[in-house]
Formats: sequence, structure tokens, C-alpha cells
Amino acid sequence: MLTRVSKIRVGTSIGWIIRRTHGHTPKSREIVIPDDKVVQYLAESEGEDFIHSDSDMENPAFTMKCDDHDESDSSDTIETIQVTRGRARNRSSKARGRRRQLSLQNVSPIYNITPAEWIDKNFVVTENAMSEPPYIQNFDDNFDKFLFLGQYLDDSFLEQIIKYSNQTSVTLHGQSLNLDLNELYVYIGITFVMAALNYPWLRMYWETKWRVPIIADNMSRNRFTALRRSIKVVFDEDITEETRKKDKLWKVRPLIERIQQGCRLQGKEKRLSIGEMIIPFRGSCGIKQYCPGKLNPVGLKAFVLTNPNGLILDFQIYQGNITFPKLLEASEFSLSEKAVLFLSNSLVPGHVLYFNQYFTTVNLAKELLVRGIMCTGTIVKNRIPASARAILIKDEELIRRGSGSVHTVVCEDGTTAITKWNDNKPITLLSNIEAKEPMDVCQLWCQRTKRYISVNRPAVVRNYTTTMRGINLAERMLSVCPNRYRTKKWTQRLFSHMLDLAVSNSWLQYKRREIKKGVALSKIQQLRSFKMELGEGLIEMHTTVGEVASDSADLEPEIPLKRKKDLKYELIPSQRGNQLLVSEGFAYTQVRPDYWRCSSKSKNVKCNAMIRFKNGRIVRSNTNHCHPPRKRKENSEALEIKYEIGISQRGRRLLLIDGYAFSQIRKCYWICSNFINFEFVKSEKGGDLLISNGFTFSRCNPSYHPQFINIQGSKQLLMVQGFTFAKITARHWYCSKKAKGCKARVFLNSDGTVVDFCDNTHNHDPPVYKKCSTGQYVKLSG
Repeated sequence: MLTRVSKIRVGTSIGWIIRRTHGHTPKSREIVIPDDKVVQYLAESEGEDFIHSDSDMENPAFTMKCDDHDESDSSDTIETIQVTRGRARNRSSKARGRRRQLSLQNVSPIYNITPAEWIDKNFVVTENAMSEPPYIQNFDDNFDKFLFLGQYLDDSFLEQIIKYSNQTSVTLHGQSLNLDLNELYVYIGITFVMAALNYPWLRMYWETKWRVPIIADNMSRNRFTALRRSIKVVFDEDITEETRKKDKLWKVRPLIERIQQGCRLQGKEKRLSIGEMIIPFRGSCGIKQYCPGKLNPVGLKAFVLTNPNGLILDFQIYQGNITFPKLLEASEFSLSEKAVLFLSNSLVPGHVLYFNQYFTTVNLAKELLVRGIMCTGTIVKNRIPASARAILIKDEELIRRGSGSVHTVVCEDGTTAITKWNDNKPITLLSNIEAKEPMDVCQLWCQRTKRYISVNRPAVVRNYTTTMRGINLAERMLSVCPNRYRTKKWTQRLFSHMLDLAVSNSWLQYKRREIKKGVALSKIQQLRSFKMELGEGLIEMHTTVGEVASDSADLEPEIPLKRKKDLKYELIPSQRGNQLLVSEGFAYTQVRPDYWRCSSKSKNVKCNAMIRFKNGRIVRSNTNHCHPPRKRKENSEALEIKYEIGISQRGRRLLLIDGYAFSQIRKCYWICSNFINFEFVKSEKGGDLLISNGFTFSRCNPSYHPQFINIQGSKQLLMVQGFTFAKITARHWYCSKKAKGCKARVFLNSDGTVVDFCDNTHNHDPPVYKKCSTGQYVKLSG
């Protein structure tokens, strides 16, 4: 007897199931329905789906009365019910703005749901031709290396970089960078040569032993590093706050758009691949991602469209939910589906796209089919429709049949097929253009027999592996000779990566042209040599004869270097006790043994002034400050205070000033030993006092009470401040380490208190004694 109807989640939809009278629902169960259809449902959904709403409990149709009938009776019906979510589900969905009510009427005679039907039959391949004309060739067979590169970087765009770089330099440093078009081309050529040579350290190109003439003779090291950190593609003050929130890549957006423009002009083959690519970067960046399985898994992620030969046709860098601003309103698609739809916008109907399981869904395949674009991709199990998963062969059964076994199920409308093929393990692919026919034979490595075996391979697998290698080839080309010298700025890394992408695409176009001419592969110039000659050509074409730069040349006004004899300096202590180097009114803080930088540098003040100070001399300096000199406050009275360093009874250092004691709580900070008064002083590392809050103590001068201890041999010692003294006279005692050169002396009063110290500076640590049960003291150390 069927007594009640309850709702649970079936796959990703809200459906109805029928509970039996025993009061619980099994985890997985097959129900035979009157029309001889089998529905596989899962009861392992969220617990909130089982909380019934008030409308469900009040609905008279919620508890159903069904008359007895035999299996031949197929006239059973269930009246249409308004489907609503549970209370907890409604609250959470309403908070996300997704609350809705599903009115299911006249859709299915049993469950009022129309699941997509999948059947086991052969898939009919219907491949469409590309629209005419597909694409116009954008380069001539007589193009040279520089014209290939000119598709991605032209003079108008480089002039924009020069304008914003000089403008930013004036804003930050008060003077122009003096960058021009010829020098920018020389800089880009030097980066190409550096990437081809790939020295481990950037400075090695200018060192005497490893010097590279094509680089060192055309630009000095200081000028190159200055350009490297100062090149800008936008002027920051022109970018509004609203634009910065909408685009996290606003600092390099013009560069990205220019490279995208060059990529989209390239000829596209019929079969293309879409995948993920990582721009390696491990510094601080808000959009940095981790992509396991990649050669460099950490960095900025980009979705890429490529030809099978590795030519990048389009890309989009990931930046969260705002990655695809034109598809923000398309809430029915996930981020991976939006990536495919965005990259396919520039394609004409008739293309076939291949992508991995990160992108593949049935919903995406149907949307691309509407646009006239076919697709194929591997798919994960939880994205396979429930009706297809029910009739698709299980992995265990497919493995039992052996390598090369294949099974295909087709959607009832014949537009989409799911093919499962057994390689070393089962692989599932979804396609709306191909399935297993026509089959061919391939060689696979058998781990068990340690040899290659011949297995049958479906057409969908063959075309997928052939086309998807384009993503791997593009990544490999960008990793052959990249310009990835260490940097903390993600904008620098992205700038160099875009240049590498332009060179890689240019070389692939050059290679395709040479193959078209019939040139043998062994005689075609390789990528490293191509990049080297490209850099040399840019340097030679934009360098004037006789123009040689050096580290001390006047071509670098943004880093004016002064000789050491022209700079006067003094070393003074700071308020914290550290040394400051003061020159021309500016103070410099020591960050390394020979490197001092401007003490005003902070997050708000980007001052790059520095001084190289070795062996008491200034050997190199950059005195270009972006701020006026700071007025320093000095406490001249505090420097005249006389003090002594003493030792307490516990062996700790005490600072003695006018008979008062101060305890050391930090490296250069001392506080009165009577903490209630809160008097303090600060001292320099060398010992000079710097500042104090004055001495208005509320207690009398301290006095030290000695302690007489007995040691072995009935000898008596005097212990003061942790040190032991031997008796000379009744009131005169000398340090027990006198034999080792310690000159400390103590004079006692008649009542046994310490009257005065004579040279209280010890040249040793205080000894450690332990009192025994007999009352005698035993020396443990010192």
C-alpha cells in the first residue's frame, strides 16, 4: 500500500518519490513504475531538503490514498501539486536571491518531470563546414621577423607606454624618465637577448668576466633596472575608483588588449582547443591561483584558445567573478562555461572545440550547438545526466572486457553522445559531433606485460588527443626561453610574459610559412635562435653609432650619481638607538652592512634614494629624494648625563645614574627598577645616552647590602650584585677574580653597607654558587 509522497533531490532537480509504509527511505532504490520505466534516484542530498514546509503539511494531496491494483493496471495518476522548498531551504535560497516555486503540470504522467532520455544506439555524425569566407590571411609570405612581431607591438602603442612612463616619473620623482621610442625598442631587444642567454643573475650581463657586449655596450645596468621598474602602460591618476573595482588588471589592461588584438587576427583552423595556462608568479597578488598538474602551478591563471600547432588565438586572464564582465547576467552558466562562451565569440559557425573535464557540461554542449559550434571534451561522472548514467556501462564491466572496449549512449534527440573507452583506465567523453565511429588501431603501453599492445580507439578519442596538444605546445613554447628574472611586482612579470607570448606566436607563424615554402624542419630556425636574432635586430636598428652608455653616464638623470668626495656625511644615533647616516639634510637607515636607504621610505612615500657605504666611505649614491628633508629633534641635555653600568644581585645589568638604578627591558630601553615611577632612559648601542624623561624620583637613592658567604676551608667572601669579593681590610674588598685582571673594588661602611665602588666594571661573568645543607656555599660555575 502506498501511503504518502515526499520530496527529495534527484540529481540536481527537485522531484517526487513514493515512500512505503515502513516509514524510512532507502539510500538508493529502483522503483518500477507502471509505464515500465526505471528511475534511479539518490537520497543522499542535503538534510534541509527533508524539512517540509507548512504548505506541504496543510496540502491534502501530501498524504495520498491509493487503491489496490494489479501490475497490469497502468491507469494510475497523481494529481498536479505545487512544488515548494522546505523552510530551511527557502531561507537560505532567499538570502542568495534564488527563491523560486516550480509549477510542474502535464509534463510526466508519473513524476511531473521531463528528464532527458538517453538510449543505447549508434551516433550519427553530422559535421558541418565552416562559414565562408572563414578568415582572411593577415600576413604576407614576404614578412620578416620584425613584421611578425609588429602584429602585437606597434609604434602607436609603444608611444603610449613612453608617455605614461615619463608622466609617472615626473609625478613620483619630480623629473622625467627621458624615455624615447628608440630606447624602448633597445630595452625590449635586450630583454629578448637576456631570455635567450638565460643567465641566472641579471647583473652578470654587465660584469667584467661574463660581460655581453650587445647588452652592456648599448645600455648601462642602472639605466636598464630603472626602466624595468618604471615602465607604465597607464597613468594611475587617470583611472577612476569604479574602474579599479571592476577590473583588477587595470594597471596592464592596455597591454593585454593589444596582445589580444594581435592574437585574434591570426588564422584559425577548424579544430581548436581551450584550456588553462599559468603565468608563473609567487609574489604578492590578489588573483594568484594554484593549478595542480602544471609545470609551474602557482601564478596568474589564463583561459586560452589555441590552434593544434600551439598558436594562441585568444586568452582571458582569470580575476574571479568579474573575469567575464559581458556574461555577468548569464547566471545559468558556470565560470568554466562562461570561459568557453567568451573565447568562442570571435569564431564563425562550423568550428569544433576541444576542452578537458573542467569545462565540459551537457548545458554547454547544447548552447554551443545553438551557436553552430561543435564541441568534444572529457566529462566527470557527477556531470553525466542520471538517465545516461543508468544505462552507461559500469567501469568494472568495461575493464573486464579489456583494453579498447567502448560503449556509447546517445541523447534521444540524437544531438549529443557520451562515449566511454577503456584505456589503462576508463575515459568518458561527451560530444555533439562524433562518437566511436570510425574506429582505428593505436599502440598502448601495457604495464602488466611491459610492452606495447594494439587496441581499438574511437574517433572521438583520436581527434581529442590530436587537437588538445595545442595547449601543451603553447605552454612548452612559453617555457623554452622565458624572461622570468626575479621580481616582486606582478605587473613586471605580466609585461615580460606578454612579450614572450608575442615572440612565441611570431615564431610559430614564421615556422608555418617556412613549412609552406617546403623548407626542411632541420633547417628552420629554432625559437631560441629566433628570439636572439630578433633582440639583436631591435638593438642594432635603434642604436646610434658611437652611442655607448656607462654606469656613470649622464644619460640617467633619474639616478644622479655623485662622487664620494662631493658628499659630506655624519653618523648620528636615532631615537631608537640605531645609527643614522645624515647627508645633505637627509637621513638614511642601514638595511644591509653596505647599503643605506632613505629613512622616509614607506608605503605612502616611495623614495628610492640610497647610499653605498663601505669602509667609512660613500662609494655610490642616489640622492634623488621625492620629499623635503625632515627636521630632526635632538636632546642635547640627555647626552651630557653621566652614568655607570652595574650588576644586580641576580647577575643582571643595571644602569646607574645619580645613584638610581635602571633595569634593561629591551635592547636600547631601560626603565627604573622601581616600576611604579615609570622613569626611563634610552641608550645607543655604543653606550651613549640619547633621551630621558627627566629624573624626578619619589624614593631615596638605592643602597646595596652585601652578603657574607662561607665557602669550603672556612673562607668568607663578600657577595655584591652577584659578584664575590675577597677581604683586604675590614672595609676594603677586592674582586675574587683579581688574579685574572679584574680591578673591581668595594668599600664598606661601618654598618656593613656598600659605600662606594672603585671601578665596578668586571671583565667576567658573575659566578654561580649553591648553598648546601651545612650552610656552606659550593661554587658551580664562574
